[in-house]
Amino acid sequence: MIGNVAVVIPALNPEAQLVHYADRLLAKGAARIIVVDDGSSPACAPIFQMLSQKERCTVLHHPANRGKGRALKTAFAHILAHHGSLSGVVTADCDGQHSPEDIEKMAASLRQHPHSIILGARDFSLEHVPPKSRFGNRLTSFLFKALYGAEIGDTQTGLRGIPKQELGWLLALKGERFEYEMNMLIYARKMNVKIREVPIRTIYFNRNEGTHYRPVKDSLKIFRKIISGLFYYAFPALIFLIADMLSFSLLYRYVLAGIPHVWKVLAATAASQVVAFAAFLMVKYRLLKWKRFLVRYLMACLLFIVVSFLLIEAGSGLLQFDPVLAKTIASLFLALFFYQLQLHWEIFSGYPEYGQLAGERRHG
Repeated sequence: MIGNVAVVIPALNPEAQLVHYADRLLAKGAARIIVVDDGSSPACAPIFQMLSQKERCTVLHHPANRGKGRALKTAFAHILAHHGSLSGVVTADCDGQHSPEDIEKMAASLRQHPHSIILGARDFSLEHVPPKSRFGNRLTSFLFKALYGAEIGDTQTGLRGIPKQELGWLLALKGERFEYEMNMLIYARKMNVKIREVPIRTIYFNRNEGTHYRPVKDSLKIFRKIISGLFYYAFPALIFLIADMLSFSLLYRYVLAGIPHVWKVLAATAASQVVAFAAFLMVKYRLLKWKRFLVRYLMACLLFIVVSFLLIEAGSGLLQFDPVLAKTIASLFLALFFYQLQLHWEIFSGYPEYGQLAGERRHG
């Protein structure tokens, strides 16, 4: 049984089989079905009329097409306003590519993991998968792992289970069309909301020719949202790199010129790491959860001092590099490591009112 969740279905010019699809979902025990008519043609009016007459089925209308993201947000707002007793939602496409059995599976996973976003993951290795779908998902999955440190096999799935308590911030996200679903994953990763995947059937009708996905425009929007994380996390890494290199050069060349080499390198390295972390702190102080950050800050700073010192000594001693050049190379490696550290170790954690990683609106 699907149980105490709403099945949300954005619909643009759906086929008549959507009515039968709704019947099957209701027979599976869906507590509520919310269909959003996203500016469909007048010829589809009888379909929505039949749906609205069904018990536990609500049809919401957009007078003109506003996009899948806006349709999802319209449904989420309606659920929060009128169906607060539901435990969550499962989003599905209107073309029947998400079977009622898989929706039932998603609802069961949502009950088992009530604090996670559940993704219905398709198998893109199958022969009948359209090449553009296979390539697009593999590319976005690769980029998502590289930039956000989370391995997701199907980043563009429309079958998603979402706990009710997560709907509030989902309403605040920007994105009116397909890029909204990528925003959802980026922001969930940023806020440490667990993302889980459940294998589902991989169904495509007519090689997915009926999709309203715009290959160029929507792909560019999704790609832009994915790489927003590169700038979000690379900015503090760049601040770290510049402060580290400049402070070491100044200290090594001028301030500490009169002391033995090893002690000079050690002192300049330690001081430059402190300066680099302090520069990061000044830039990102509003995004920090202080109690957790201070301990990790000190541990990371000490680790970077040791690693930087060893790299400089190896470069200047074994490879006969100038110490400042060796430090420059070491700083580049450490900046890359610092970038990854932010992804995997949460060296700072953002609050919704700050930052625009996924295009979320500012509050207040």
